[in-house]
Parts: sequence; structure tokens; C-alpha cells
Amino acid sequence: MVKRLATVLFALVILGGLLELVQGIAIWSGAFPEVVPIHMAIGYGLALILWVLAILGALTRAPVSLVVLGLVWGVLMPALGEAQAGLLPGGAHWVIEVAHLLVGLAGIALGVTLSQAVRRRAAVRRAAS
Repeated sequence: MVKRLATVLFALVILGGLLELVQGIAIWSGAFPEVVPIHMAIGYGLALILWVLAILGALTRAPVSLVVLGLVWGVLMPALGEAQAGLLPGGAHWVIEVAHLLVGLAGIALGVTLSQAVRRRAAVRRAAS
């Protein structure tokens, strides 16, 4: 059951991550600013998935550092997303936009890594029982 849930969450991280990248490009280019609320909602969803994967990681005894990083990153991603409009306004704002992109990409990678760790640990625990 845990392995199946981690697989579903893996798929959601990949799908959500791809949607976020496409929407982020659309927002950044100025072509579709109206997708910002959808972009934010999916970002919150990805943060929630990171938390669920981190909890599953703790239950399956994944590395503690990975579990803690998942929990912290699940807070960092939406916090940066919410605050980014007011950070470094003016010509230097591109630095925040790049940071936002990198934090999001790292969150996607972390979700993939956590889901793989949970699936491995769940398989080992199932084989041992």
C-alpha cells in the first residue's frame, strides 16, 4: 500500500512539476499572467506531496536527512513563492526569479528522490516480513 501510494505521488510530482515549469515560463514571459493563481495552487500541492512523502519516508525508515529536507523544503517552496514579488524589486528581481526556479526544480527532484526511497524501503520491509 505504501509503495503504491509513493508511486502515485511520484507521478503527481512529475506531472505537477512539468505543469509548474510550463506555467512559470508563461508567467515569466508575460504572456499569461492570469495563470498565477493556478501556478500557486499547484505549488502548494507539490509542497503537500513533499510533506506526505517525508512522513512516508519516516514511517519506512528512509534516511532522516532526506525526511527532514522534505519537510523543510515543503515550507521553503511556498514561502519563497509567496514572498518573491516583494523581494529585490527592480532590475535585480531576476535573481529572485532564478532562485524561485531553482528551488522549484530542487523540490521536484526531492519529491522524486523521496518517492524512490519510500518505494525501496517499503519493498525491503515487505520482503522481510
